[in-house]
Amino acid sequence: MRVPVFCFLLPMITAPAFGWGCDGHQIIALMARAQLKPQVSAALDKILLGDPISPQLSRFCRDRPPDILADVATWADDVRNQEGNGEWHFVDIPRTVTKPPPGLNLAPWCGNALDVKTLCVTAALQLQLTILKSPASSAAERGRALRYIVHLVEDVHQPLHAADNNDSGGNCTVMTFFSEPRPTNLHSVWDSRLIAHDQADRKQNQSEYATGLAAEFARKQKSWAKDASDPERWAWESHVVALKVAYGGLSPQIAVEQSGGENCDAERAKTEALKITLGDDYSKRSIPDVREQLAKSAARLASLLNRTL
Repeated sequence: MRVPVFCFLLPMITAPAFGWGCDGHQIIALMARAQLKPQVSAALDKILLGDPISPQLSRFCRDRPPDILADVATWADDVRNQEGNGEWHFVDIPRTVTKPPPGLNLAPWCGNALDVKTLCVTAALQLQLTILKSPASSAAERGRALRYIVHLVEDVHQPLHAADNNDSGGNCTVMTFFSEPRPTNLHSVWDSRLIAHDQADRKQNQSEYATGLAAEFARKQKSWAKDASDPERWAWESHVVALKVAYGGLSPQIAVEQSGGENCDAERAKTEALKITLGDDYSKRSIPDVREQLAKSAARLASLLNRTL
């Protein structure tokens, strides 16, 4: 079970450790919007406008995009503490698991089916899809479910939301990113820092970055769209990227930890002692996978919405 450790690491982290960060979530949503059927895009807007986000809600992402789909993409992070469902955002498949389980059964890492708030990301996504599709659901229930669906599809494509090394999905694994004056953690690097670094290198704003990604992966969108009803497969793909690239690209390597008895302070001290610095080598190896995961997420989100609405 993962605990929200960002509060303990506040001196070294500049933003909460949420899936993809503001730019990542919003970029995926912008790409997905472009792949929606016109009637689905209109239906989506009607549902979201019919149950608007409360203006009293404190929003972490201060730069609010005009596209309502991109705006609601981060809502689930804004309400996770008050809703008490932080476990909906990830599935902690241990780093020790290197082969797909039979039938991609993620149940061992997916919480208690009798306690909704403990569900992992794939189970929570299926629950919200059921609510969205149900004719008995109210407008408010459908709007809430749709906001969750957008966010959870995006979260499951962030590799460190599908892997754990007894370090809360990389939140307790400490390192330096390029020449930043303060240390950060592996989760934050994959949430936002690699995307920001790539945007800066390409000199692209959010919209330009989304357009560039869509063009780069245009030929693969149809094949990814066919997987729109297989979130367990998405999670396993993310897990593999985490093993091979997110953790696998670290130098020096960190030990593969057996699950159980997580101690964030101990893991932080252990990895701090390694003095890991991520620079050009790690960035060049990782950014192609970051870009592909963003594009996959957008294609699958669009296809899921096209089939559902």
